[in-house]
Amino acid sequence: MTDPIFGELISKYTRAQAVEDGLQFDVTDDPGAKVYKTAVYVTAALHAELKRGQGKDAETYSARLWDVCYLLATFARDRSDGGRECDVKVGRRRLHVRGECGPVDIDDPRPAITLGFPSDF
Repeated sequence: MTDPIFGELISKYTRAQAVEDGLQFDVTDDPGAKVYKTAVYVTAALHAELKRGQGKDAETYSARLWDVCYLLATFARDRSDGGRECDVKVGRRRLHVRGECGPVDIDDPRPAITLGFPSDF
């Protein structure tokens, strides 16, 4: 792959490799991600936070994921600047999360949402 400005591509790291390496998780088929009509991925750090239990009445991973997806989608729709970050209450914790929309992968231009903490991007 040759770019007219930057020249020959030296290397690439694909989303598929990030999923294989455990740096991102494909949650597209999880009921909690059905807020979006595109592919949805979460970073490893957010994935770990969503998996943390909250005692005997813990919410499920899907319920926590739904909260993150829903609030980010609502926040992005309601803000003139696109609102890519917001605070989400998950159990007793308040998480500051970020959502980004981009291609599924370097060779797949379909849209995908990536959710994580601002430091993950």
